[in-house]
Amino acid sequence: MNDREVDIDERLAHLAAATRDITPRADFTARVMQAVQAEQGPLFVRAMVRAGRRFVPVAAIAAAVALVWAVRADDSLDEVLATYDATELPW
Repeated sequence: MNDREVDIDERLAHLAAATRDITPRADFTARVMQAVQAEQGPLFVRAMVRAGRRFVPVAAIAAAVALVWAVRADDSLDEVLATYDATELPW
């Protein structure tokens, strides 16, 4: 073993001795179970909410980009149509 491994082993032994008496509070398990029960709900609804949190911002950005593209395309079409002197539409 090299000095670094010995140093780590000593530090881990010291940490184990220092934390030997640390235990969770008496109501820890009850609080965890209460939190788990609070999270439970219809699986489909939870899945949709979780997916929606990720999808809605992406969809909003895509909609904004599509709107900008549509406005620019409409402006370009207006410019192209304005360059022709005689544009007749058949009725």
